[in-house]
Formats: sequence, C-alpha cells, structure tokens
Amino acid sequence: MRRKKKLIKSTQIIVAVFCALYGLGCNPFSEESRIRRLVAGLENPRNYDAFNKLNEIGAPAVPYLVEALRGDRHGNRARVVMTIGGMGYRAKAAVPALIKALEDSDPEVRREASIALGQIGGDAASAVDLIAAKLRDKDPAVRRNAARALGEFGAHGAKATGDLVRSLKDPDWQVRMRAAESLGKQDLAACGAVGDLIEAAKDKEPKVRESAVRGLGDIACGEEKSVPALIKALADENADVRRWSATSLSTFGDGAKSAAPALIERLKDADSTVAQEAAYALGEIGLKIPKIVDALITATRHKDWWVRAQAASSLKAVGNDSQEALERLIECLDDPESAVRQDAAKALAAFGVKAKIALPRLRDMVDADDSGLKSAAEATIAALEKTH
Repeated sequence: MRRKKKLIKSTQIIVAVFCALYGLGCNPFSEESRIRRLVAGLENPRNYDAFNKLNEIGAPAVPYLVEALRGDRHGNRARVVMTIGGMGYRAKAAVPALIKALEDSDPEVRREASIALGQIGGDAASAVDLIAAKLRDKDPAVRRNAARALGEFGAHGAKATGDLVRSLKDPDWQVRMRAAESLGKQDLAACGAVGDLIEAAKDKEPKVRESAVRGLGDIACGEEKSVPALIKALADENADVRRWSATSLSTFGDGAKSAAPALIERLKDADSTVAQEAAYALGEIGLKIPKIVDALITATRHKDWWVRAQAASSLKAVGNDSQEALERLIECLDDPESAVRQDAAKALAAFGVKAKIALPRLRDMVDADDSGLKSAAEATIAALEKTH
C-alpha cells in the first residue's frame, strides 16, 4: 500500500512538471483534481473516505457530483446521490439533477434521490409532489424511501398528507410504517390524519402500530379520539407499542387525565422501559391525586434504577403536597444509583419549606465527586434557603 501511494505521488509530480513545461492547464494537485479523484473513488462501495471527504468539502463539490450523476455507471450514480444527500442543505444546487433522478431507470438511483431531496429539506420543497408520486412506484423500496423522505420537509410536506394517508394501506408494511412516521413529523398540519393513524395503530405489524401511536403523540391534536386510542394501545402485546403509547399520552398533558389508571398499571409492566415512560407520562399529566402519588412512591423502589429515577422526578409535579412523597424522596438521596439521588435532590426543590429537613443531607452531597449530583444539590439548597 505504501509503495502504491509513492507511485501515485510520483506520477502526479511527473504530470505536474509536464503540464508546467508545455503550458497546459492541468494540475494534479489542484482542488478540482482532488475533488474529481474523490468523486471517481465513489465507484468503490467500500471507499468511505471519499464519501466523508466530499462531505467535508460540501457545496464546492456539488457541480462535480452532478456531472458524475449524468454518467452511465448505475452503481456509481446511486452512491453519488447518497453523497449529495449527505451534504444536506449545502447541496441545494443539486435539486434539479435530483428531481430528474427521481425518474431514473435504475430503481436504486430513484430510491436514493427521494432520500437526498428530503435531506436537503426546505430548499427542495419544490420536489414534494414529485416525491409523493413515487409512493406509487412499482418498486416497494422506492415507495419506502419516498414515504420516509416526505417526513423531512415538515410543514412544506403538508400537501402530501393525502398521499401518505393512502400509503397507510400499502401492501408493504415498511411503506405503511414510514408513512405513519412522516405524518407524525408534519405536526399540526396532519391533524386531519388522526383517524387514519388510529386505524394504523391496529395494524397486524407491530412496527406499523408503533409508528402510528408515536405519530399520534407527535401531532398531539384530536385528544377526544387520540387519547382513548392510546389508552387501548397501552395494552398492546408489543412492548415498543406500549412504551410509545405512554410517551405519546404525555404530550397531551392534562388532556390525557383519563389515561391515569392505565398508566398506573403500566408502572408494573414487565418491560422496565414501559414503566419508565408511564412514570414520565403521569408526571406530565400532573394529576395530584393520592392513587398516582402512591403508585409513584412504590415505583421509586423498582428494581431498575431508570424507573426509580423517573418516578422520583415525577413526584416533583404530582406529589409536592404529600408528606409521604417528601419522606420517600429524602430516602432516595441514599439510593445506590447516582441518577436516582440526583433526580430526588432536584424534586425536593418543589416541596418548599417542608423540604428544609433534607438540607443536612443535601449539604453532604455538595462534596460529591459526581458533578451532576453536586450541581443538583447546590441548586436545591439555594431554592430551599429562599423559602420561608
């Protein structure tokens, strides 16, 4: 390899001398020559160095990549499109070429063109209708990438909402999954699709159901329909669906108070990440009722520290009128896991003057080696010392 590099270098020097002697406008050491070599290097699918270096160069490399896109090497052109997409908004000059690539005879090029346009984002918004048309492509992979790309345009992609809704019925489950994801990324612009996402939450494929319940939370409108659907999804056989249902319910705040009983049940879920999200959702909903406080106090004794930490944090919002919650949080200051002690320390600030009994323990924590724990203790001490 070392000999090969020396040989290349020697050849470049010879070419440079030749060009100089005869007054030719060629320079193997120029930036243009370097970019052309990197673009040519994309022919090797394992040449990640070329991809990364072109990405670093950014916009100045785009004209050379567009030129290569007009070539006849199909595999290379797909990698050229991927490289353009990796530059994001810096590659906006390539939008016309990428739009043309949407109609390429090579399905791999068509697939990558949709994604690249999505990565460019708002500067490629003129392509939204054309990408939406790819949702009807005969190649399922092209349809998947088109559905995925439409989610990258945000509000600019709203005019494709109807196309994405239709794709929720696509025979390919990955297209349905990507369509649900992209509808969620349109936020309030997709409010009209709530009913369709609720139907998608019943899909036979768990990944589609997961994307649908996640989308309902991202859109966060139509709570009279969304919340009951998410409550039902909390009992799904798939843990990822249950977890995202809890997360999505948290986005509705007190509009999801009817979900409290189901969320309390999920605190005992066999999957601890579901229990963690249920604890988070109960804190965001913010109902200060004994049943929720008691359930979160119990959750601070969970076998997994991430559930204990989240339960302690949520007690800040719903348990700050409870003496039992106060006493339990003070006990949590001695939890074996630093993250639990830190969240308990932060939560105590919400209890006001009553929490001053924790000041001696909090002052001990100021000497901790853990910077996060020390910072949390100092902030709570400062807050409590101001209370009367």
